[in-house]
Amino acid sequence: MKSSITMAALLAAVSAFPLTSMAQTSDAAATSESANEGVLASGDIVVTALRRDSTLQETPISIAALSGDTLRDMGSSDLSGYFRQVPNLNVTQGQIGSSRISIRGVNAAGEATVGLYYDETPVTGPSGTTQDPGSVAANLNLFDVERVEVLRGPQGTLYGASSMAGTLRIIFKKPDASTYETAAEAEASAIDGGGTGYGAKAMVNIPIVEDKLAVRLVGYYQKKPGFIDNVRYGDKNINDNTARGVRALIGYEPGPDTTVTATAIYEKSKADDLQGWYPQVGRYKTDSRVRLPFRSEMQLYNLKADQDFGFATLTATGTYYKFNIVRAVDFTPAVAACSATNWMRIARQSG
Repeated sequence: MKSSITMAALLAAVSAFPLTSMAQTSDAAATSESANEGVLASGDIVVTALRRDSTLQETPISIAALSGDTLRDMGSSDLSGYFRQVPNLNVTQGQIGSSRISIRGVNAAGEATVGLYYDETPVTGPSGTTQDPGSVAANLNLFDVERVEVLRGPQGTLYGASSMAGTLRIIFKKPDASTYETAAEAEASAIDGGGTGYGAKAMVNIPIVEDKLAVRLVGYYQKKPGFIDNVRYGDKNINDNTARGVRALIGYEPGPDTTVTATAIYEKSKADDLQGWYPQVGRYKTDSRVRLPFRSEMQLYNLKADQDFGFATLTATGTYYKFNIVRAVDFTPAVAACSATNWMRIARQSG
């Protein structure tokens, strides 16, 4: 297994954040999956898994949650880093910007078994580009995130289709009309026997009308190092990949009980070659004759309005979501096999 070293530094101030271990709600929760199991950062995390605000202890389902500050301190930049901290959650990283998510081992080719939500928007793999859309769930950068929630077990009642095994919710930080705020991070990484990577992220929160209107902007760029070599052509680290994206949120409060939030997300990622190697050639090596590049582009636009009536909250939301994938597939072995079969058939007919 390849080992990696990652260094992250906040550009806004010189400080070091040690890795922090998870603090569970109880000793029993650290060793078994209970209804109120969760991960606490500082105090109780308020979640909205049941479409209402409640603490982890008050939520009567199997749920785990990590705050954005804890994710930052652990150095988790996407879901592939987050899943290592949560029992029963597994994220199989594919090309950058996509992954397969499973909970409690429930996993199958085809449609996803875990519902993936960014705020209130369900995000699915692009149908038509593959027979296995569940393997290309959009995996966005987790910078400037309020919290991540993992709901274990079937969640179809509240979250609809593709939630047979559970639901994963990523809640972004919202615009704050009361204060100006900035944050930035830089990171560098290296893989033993592979290449080097780097990245940068930044956020700015700008109040436009005090206590009424604000905008929150996030931008990031990340290059993940490769470690697979093509021995046929002598190319090194052919599976390095990059992702860049922007996120904009506008928050408006026309009245004390009314909130309107508009969200726009754009991310573009690419990989120069396949994220796979051939054991018969050597560990982390391939002899592929052709390059198999991968490109993806995701756009998400959401408008949500909340009206608090005291005894209940009415939420109206609308979303436009587009996820395009362009990838190369090598059919040379299949063509060669068909050609050989046809040649033998013709030879028998001729003879």
